[in-house]
Amino acid sequence: MDGPRSARASEVMEAADLANRVFRLAAHLGPTMHLEFPRLFCKEHPEQLWIVREGERVVSLVGAFRRDLYLQGCKTSTAALGAVCTDPAYRSQGLAGLILRSLALHLTQQGVRVLIISGDRPLYRRMGGVRSGLVHWVTVPASPTPTLAAAEDRWWVEEVRPEQTERLAEVLRLYEQEPVRFERSLEDLRGFVGALPHGFDGTRYRRLWLARQGRSGPARAYLTTDGPSWPAASPAVDEPIYWQAREWGGDRAAVWRLAAELAGGHGVNGIRFPVSSIDRDLLNQARRHGFTVAATDSTAWASWGGTFVGLNPQGLLGDLQPLLGEELAGHLLTAVTAGRITPPVLLAILFGQEAGWWTGSRAAWLAQLRELLGMREEERGRVETLASPLPLPWMWGNTLNYV
Repeated sequence: MDGPRSARASEVMEAADLANRVFRLAAHLGPTMHLEFPRLFCKEHPEQLWIVREGERVVSLVGAFRRDLYLQGCKTSTAALGAVCTDPAYRSQGLAGLILRSLALHLTQQGVRVLIISGDRPLYRRMGGVRSGLVHWVTVPASPTPTLAAAEDRWWVEEVRPEQTERLAEVLRLYEQEPVRFERSLEDLRGFVGALPHGFDGTRYRRLWLARQGRSGPARAYLTTDGPSWPAASPAVDEPIYWQAREWGGDRAAVWRLAAELAGGHGVNGIRFPVSSIDRDLLNQARRHGFTVAATDSTAWASWGGTFVGLNPQGLLGDLQPLLGEELAGHLLTAVTAGRITPPVLLAILFGQEAGWWTGSRAAWLAQLRELLGMREEERGRVETLASPLPLPWMWGNTLNYV
């Protein structure tokens, strides 16, 4: 066995072949992993792919895409992990776990604080992972009177294509105004938008939309959609068709209107948004437009099925001290150093990703936090004051998509 190690440029397509054999095995899915994720399977950056090789074949793989995360002005280093797979003939040998441990050590040495992993497997839990990406699923229904061709001085919507550099730059400027975002280059955005359609017998495709005030006016909002997304691989004619929102930015009222009019103008029933609790403005738009909770389309918590792993809790607390406040950051650091708070528990405290931490009463949660911090009973009021910034907003993994 050769590895675990980072891939060489000549091995990138071999790694993609393994990923295609594992993740695109179904008859209606083509070998498209390297086309769906061109910024991950990239010959210019083979170090993003960590492999174990046996003879002429790559037999186990983990992809890692490093990016800084900006959180309300604070910057911390993260890595998105995905395409974790092993050739069926080599499973049950612990190869993926071996790669993950070596990669985690390498990334820690490189200053990465948190891993964001696609999927929620026991393998990641054994690394100290906690469930991530808790979201509300909200459907924006199609507008009954789409106005995509509205007068130039009022509203204008256009599709942005990968080759339209100037338009992509406008989208990037909107993205850079988001309070929680990843570092992203123009080429990252181009790769995200230009990823090959995939799945569902070729009926799923990605599109980027830009809404502006008038045809030549300022950009107001953008929305990236995947769709149509069928309920099954071979949908019945009368089944509802929905697009899925992959990412959005800008004015949330404009995002909501954009989604409703796109759905109405393209003959789909609506656009489904996985909305994190940090995006209160979009959730408020949903309620303002009469969205109601229903059993089939609920705003109850669900997960996109990802995992967070804390690599450097002390470094993370240092990065986020301006948001936490010096005193709370200091108490947390002391508790982490003393072993009262483990890295998984710290992530749950900071970002509320494990539902159990945030579904009970605030008083019960504060009592638990006080105990973990080693504070006295009579300091209950002090704990409440210190914990007022929590939970912090945090990016959920779907938007990064390895770009």
